[in-house]
Amino acid sequence: MSARPLPEATFARTVLGSGPGLALAHGAGSSVDQTYGPILEGLAAGHKVVGVDYPGSGGTPRSTAPLSLDDLADQLVAAAVAEGLETFAVSGYSLGGPVAIRAAARHPERVTALVLTATFARPDNRLALSAPIWGKLAETDQELLAQFLVMMATGADALGAMAPEQLRQAVAYTAAGIAEGSPDHAELVDRIDVREDLAHIAVPPWSSPPPRTGSPPRACTTTSPRTSPEPGSWRSPPATCRWWSARANGRSSSPTSWHSTPPDHGPSRSDRDGR
Repeated sequence: MSARPLPEATFARTVLGSGPGLALAHGAGSSVDQTYGPILEGLAAGHKVVGVDYPGSGGTPRSTAPLSLDDLADQLVAAAVAEGLETFAVSGYSLGGPVAIRAAARHPERVTALVLTATFARPDNRLALSAPIWGKLAETDQELLAQFLVMMATGADALGAMAPEQLRQAVAYTAAGIAEGSPDHAELVDRIDVREDLAHIAVPPWSSPPPRTGSPPRACTTTSPRTSPEPGSWRSPPATCRWWSARANGRSSSPTSWHSTPPDHGPSRSDRDGR
């Protein structure tokens, strides 16, 4: 069905539930369980959920070569197909956003919807400066990396409002979830640019929530104050879901927003905000 041949699905994967397909693309330095763990059961209650762990995270061994966005996207699609899903929505969190976008661009016959949270099309100046620090600390001092990520991934107001014990727990939680392949993930973040992919993803505009069945492909993103690297953030993002048309030139129409998740498709929120 896919216009491009798929590789053998070799990444470790999580498979849960039944129903409409939902593929999960996790954040950098994380894993499916670390990114989506608290909401996996809820997602699986209405979907067949398939997620892959990138090299160096979860159950997937670290790669000996630099990571490729094409490979991550193809492996995600290959895993979903191997689990019997012909078509499916893709939820991408942080680095998972570009993975989801690349999957939709390379396999449009498979991907029916995108749900993008706390993500980016290319690194902004803040992310471009922080990614090399992130990668270096991941190789040398994971405790310091955890402190750095908590500082970077949490809004100033939220960080300032934390009690000392909450801050300690946040750092400990982040440190416990840092993946072995974090240096490789951070290096990939620094090379990402999916703006051209976005220009080729066609999404019909909506003026109201889409119908329950027979919906054409669409894209959704959750809103948040600013984009920063994660992982290890723990707050839920705002529930507002914005749907737009991705035109041929990559520009989008004015979004229509509402505070609910369309039925039978991916979530409008992730378990963590990352900003």
